Amino acid sequence: MKSRFIVFSIVIAIAVLFAASGVKAVVVGPTLPLSPGVSSPPRECTINIATGKFVKIEAGPADGAGLSDVFPLTVSCGDSPCLEWTYRWTFTGITGLEALVSVDSDITVIASYPTNAQVAKIIPITAEGERFLKFPVSGSPITFSASYYTPLNITGGTLTAGYVGKMGIFPWAGKCALAGADNMIPSQNQAVADKSTYNLPTCTIAFSVASDGKAIPGTMEVISGTEDDCTVDPVEELVIGGVKPYFVGAGQFTLPGSCRYCFPTTNKSMQCTSCTTCKYVNGTCQKP
Repeated sequence: MKSRFIVFSIVIAIAVLFAASGVKAVVVGPTLPLSPGVSSPPRECTINIATGKFVKIEAGPADGAGLSDVFPLTVSCGDSPCLEWTYRWTFTGITGLEALVSVDSDITVIASYPTNAQVAKIIPITAEGERFLKFPVSGSPITFSASYYTPLNITGGTLTAGYVGKMGIFPWAGKCALAGADNMIPSQNQAVADKSTYNLPTCTIAFSVASDGKAIPGTMEVISGTEDDCTVDPVEELVIGGVKPYFVGAGQFTLPGSCRYCFPTTNKSMQCTSCTTCKYVNGTCQKP
């Protein structure tokens, strides 16, 4: 299966009323695969707008009422297996215009059903680190279902689902926390790019990156400047507050009071580079 996702903008010229209160969530479905340290996310939520007016969203709905025992489903995407993440919106007392569901911004979406999903860059609902898929809802249905598809090496977590609708002439938007494609499980030292680069005040370093965004240990090197300006330090155990973390995400951090820049690695360690000729002034590292 193959689908195009088109970046688009939504411009709302009149005030949008947000239904953010009265959200109920239900956690179900122990079969949802999770990464270490990730708690079970909600599989169902209800956004209450007014008396008798609400939107219910389900992650992994059953064919009839309720939730499926298995979410996501393993299906076929062309010649390869993939994961199908299906959602159902039930509109009561409100007309649905758009159905929204998010995936983690680092995860590849292979396709969608219906195939007219679009990637929403500007919407009335935002969530940091998440990419929203927008499905147009036509014909004022009571229920609407949609799916997106990801590679198999994805686990679940708590993300965001929502809707854009209207009551009479007034637009409404609402969101709630819901299960979705949240984390990637990389193959050992699986590289997605030859090198990722990082600019220091006096040099540039590069290192190989795994599919989860973390550095592959032992691959860091100085590619601009000299080793007199910057050093590549040995791989070290990553310890936070005297404790070795159970799960480490991708990122970059600078050790307090230093010009030492560190990156979590695929084996839960860290690799750092030090700007040896930099001066630490007022909380920043500067050229000498």
